[in-house]
Amino acid sequence: MLDRDAIRNLLQHASIAVLPNDAGTPDSQYTSPLKLFEYLAAGLPIVATDLAAIREIVTEPDNCLFFESGNASDLATKINTLLADADLRRTMRRNNRELSKTLTWERRAETIVDANRQRSLPGR
Repeated sequence: MLDRDAIRNLLQHASIAVLPNDAGTPDSQYTSPLKLFEYLAAGLPIVATDLAAIREIVTEPDNCLFFESGNASDLATKINTLLADADLRRTMRRNNRELSKTLTWERRAETIVDANRQRSLPGR
């Protein structure tokens, strides 16, 4: 098992990150993959399975490219697209570092509190 510093070092040397979640699992609709947040914080361009839970966090092509779950050809195409486009990788790196700054536990708590306030307003 690698410690956090070793993982951080490996991520700093990566060109892209791949998040190949399986859409066929029961929890795929509700997943909040920690790896996605690590990749964003590292500023990595991402290729991810096209899942609603991931689309709630990132958008294409700003932060990642999506591929169809279980489709190895689509995955390879998206990886090759990123590897061939330095400008897209650079844009994703910048966007992902910025996005990661907004994805904190504090911000998540604020969102939940705000949603609950909206539900408890008179007339709702």
